[in-house]
Amino acid sequence: MKTILLVFNSARPDSYSYFSKDDKNEYFIIYRNRPDKEIRLPSFIKKELFWSDYWTASFLIRAIKPDTIVFVEIYDIKQIALNIVAKRKGIKTIFLDHGMYNNVSSALFRDKEASARIRKEKLRKLSNIPIILQNYFFYFHSIYSVSFRNVFEFLAFPFSAFIISSYRALHLLPFSEKKPKRFLLFCKNNFEYIKYSYHCEQNEVVYTGMPEFDKFFSDHDVNDKYIFIDHPYLEEKMLGWNHEHHEKVAFSIYDLCRSRNIKFFVKLHPSSDKTLWENYGFDSKYIEILQSGDFVDIYRAAKLVIGFSSTLMVGFISARKNVVLIGWHPEPRIVANDLSSYGVCHQSLNINELKSKFDYWIKNNLALINKEKYNIFIDRFNCPFDGKAAERVLKGVIE
Repeated sequence: MKTILLVFNSARPDSYSYFSKDDKNEYFIIYRNRPDKEIRLPSFIKKELFWSDYWTASFLIRAIKPDTIVFVEIYDIKQIALNIVAKRKGIKTIFLDHGMYNNVSSALFRDKEASARIRKEKLRKLSNIPIILQNYFFYFHSIYSVSFRNVFEFLAFPFSAFIISSYRALHLLPFSEKKPKRFLLFCKNNFEYIKYSYHCEQNEVVYTGMPEFDKFFSDHDVNDKYIFIDHPYLEEKMLGWNHEHHEKVAFSIYDLCRSRNIKFFVKLHPSSDKTLWENYGFDSKYIEILQSGDFVDIYRAAKLVIGFSSTLMVGFISARKNVVLIGWHPEPRIVANDLSSYGVCHQSLNINELKSKFDYWIKNNLALINKEKYNIFIDRFNCPFDGKAAERVLKGVIE
């Protein structure tokens, strides 16, 4: 039996739930923050840990003696320090994807858009001196596991990450110790982003497909479900979004539903503010808000999916759903990967097209019509798509 430590986002149990299929090994998980109330752990997790309980990576490793550490991200100083010390002790460290990444240019644009907000959050956190001291002590204590030639980059990283961003600091300071031993990527599209951050090579990467969408691998089901995928652009103060624009988008969806007597399921991002939609007072006959939970039955029955670029849109297209990729921002544009350029979904930059092109969208499922283009899309964004991605991830972690 192996002991495996998961370094994941506690708010996204869907990103690691498939590890429950492994009943031969022992799993721990470490969380960034200690919650106000008790965490309801998945049954396969033996115990939850908290970063604040450990002053050094060596102490954390001695506490549970992991054989493998699986990171869903390695960008903050504690994650990097744990990876550094674990590698030095001969523990296998793995970077595991958690979705679809932007291309580098889009990622840098998003990074720049969010920089002001993130910098304010960092400055606010500086007031908590004990936590700051513990974080930096945890990081700098791992210097004993860093080679002499990389000491300068190691010392410079936390200051560079604070001044610019962790994403750009990872690229500018490529000391080898911060790179995990193995990369399990969901698709070829993600390699550019990961290579930019960690300077890895193709021979260090294994492609698995997206485990989250194994459940989509089945016959093409269609019923009468309509779905809108929203993003927290207003909440994150990005791309010029304000309450007026959010209201415009929301009421455009609602007006369409009433005029055609149909119902839209509005799927919110986990970090979205649900009350924004609830306060509009929409009739539940036309609008139903979804945020956390398993909505596979609704997804598989979708007749049309309208939404901004996201990992979930890749799943819908993989399942040959009829998708409209939108750029309904105050300044219209497709942010991140333009999946419509592959000919497998529609594109809309103008919210007025919701009414004028709705019938055309319904009648033309490009993922079904353009079979060769669909195969090219799958090869780049979710390959292999065969319902066995979770098995490949587990194999990569356990072996």
